Amino acid sequence: SRDVRLAAVNTLLRVVNSGREEAISAMGDCLEDSDHRVRAAACEALPQLSSVFDNRLITQAMDRMSSIHAVVREVAVKALASVTTRGSPVVIEGMCKAVGDVDPQVKTT
Repeated sequence: SRDVRLAAVNTLLRVVNSGREEAISAMGDCLEDSDHRVRAAACEALPQLSSVFDNRLITQAMDRMSSIHAVVREVAVKALASVTTRGSPVVIEGMCKAVGDVDPQVKTT
């Protein structure tokens, strides 16, 4: 259920050591969750799992930029912005994709 997945995201943040591949992968999967609250929690959790510019975090966000689901692309834009800093070529590439997105909600994220 959604509540179990939300609890898992929050618990994982408290118990996992920074940089753990399994945790980063699990949070990336949560970016595609069917519930918007789980996606949002995962988006907020990603930058807490490692340092900014960790390529694994960036990859998790970038991989979701081409999802067929607009809500996943929207979360990916937010996640990408949260795991990099201003002026990053990766952020610029991701945001350029978002600006050209067919869904207006993704464009304005």
